[in-house]
Formats: sequence, C-alpha cells, structure tokens
Amino acid sequence: MSTAVENELQTTALTWKAQAQAIQVTNQATYDQAVEMLKGIKDLRGKAEQHHRPGIEAAYKSHKVAVATLKSIDDPLVEAEGILKQSVGAYTLEQQRIQREAQRIAEENARKRQEEERLAVAVAVEQAGATPEQVTAVLDEPLPLPMPTVAPVYERAAGVATRETYAAEVFDLKVLCAEIGAGRQPVQYVSGNMVALNGVARAQRTAMSIPGVRLVSSSSVSVRK
Repeated sequence: MSTAVENELQTTALTWKAQAQAIQVTNQATYDQAVEMLKGIKDLRGKAEQHHRPGIEAAYKSHKVAVATLKSIDDPLVEAEGILKQSVGAYTLEQQRIQREAQRIAEENARKRQEEERLAVAVAVEQAGATPEQVTAVLDEPLPLPMPTVAPVYERAAGVATRETYAAEVFDLKVLCAEIGAGRQPVQYVSGNMVALNGVARAQRTAMSIPGVRLVSSSSVSVRK
C-alpha cells in the first residue's frame, strides 16, 4: 500500500476520534448524528481493512512458515532436553536423599559416641569420689564434639543446577470450600469459575439466582449500512 493512502487513512481516523470525543448524545439530533458517525467509521474501517489485509496475510503466511520450520527443529530438541532433565533431576534428588540419610546416620553415631564419652566421664568422677550432684552435672554437660560432615556422594557437573519445587493439588474442593466457609482458611484459596458462571448468566439472564453472585449487564451497539 502506498504511503499516501496510509497517511490519508491515519489522518482521517484521528479526525474521527476527535469528532467522537466532541459529541455528546443528549437528544434526537445528536443521537442521529452519532449514528451517522458510526456508519462513517464502519466504512473507513472497511477501507483500511481492504488496503492492509493482503499485506498482513502475506506476512502472516511467511511467519507461519518460519515458525513451522523452527518448530520442526526445536520440538525434538525440547523433548530430548525434557527426557535428560528428568533423568538428571531424578538422579540428583536420589543422591541428595542418600546424602541426607548418610549425614543423619553420621550425626546420630556422633551423638551416641558423645553420650558414651559423657557417661564414661561421669563414671570416672564418681569412682574418684565425686558427689551425686557433681556426677549429675557431668551427665548434664554435653561434650563439645563437632558434628561430622559426610563427603559428597556424587560430583555435580559445572553449570548444572537442580532445585526441588513444590506445588499444591486440590483433591477435594468441597472440603476446601467448607473450610473457607467456616473461616478456617482464607477465601483467596479459591476463585469463581467464571466460564461456568457466565454461561449461567447468559442462559438465565435476570432469572439467575446464585448466592454470592450478582448479575451484571452491559449494552453494545452494532451498526449496519
């Protein structure tokens, strides 16, 4: 499309916008004037569509071809990436579990040795003639044994990060809603199903009666030549 035609359409469109902002529909005359303006706008939009649509469709077709070509390359790579990430993630989480368990066992053994050391000291001081209070003080005083650190069970590759994420799943919506209704959970945990509610509103209109839901109506204007 030529620049001259494009400039003309843009300039005219801005003119229509200014006229629409200036008019106030308050009587039959201004109502009729506004309707005629709507018809003029509809005509101008048709002209703009006629001039621009061929170029838009050509660009869209070219875009679709380019996207399809990229998709044919990227899709199998995304699938391969997902397979590998799942395997690496599962292995990493398992190794982390093993690491935590080994650390727990090491710390538990260290605490047992600490208790044994403390008991041995208590027996020794008792045999040396310490009072029961002194023996009790020894038993209550932990020995400053450092907790062990277990060596890593696997070597993490450079540039790879694994994180464990958590998500919630609602398995019983009725129970959740009952908890919210009783005030034990915040209302932010649920939202209305607007697709279903709007369907009821369109079907029942003013007859709709749902507790907690109000009917909202709006008007639209269509113009025919």
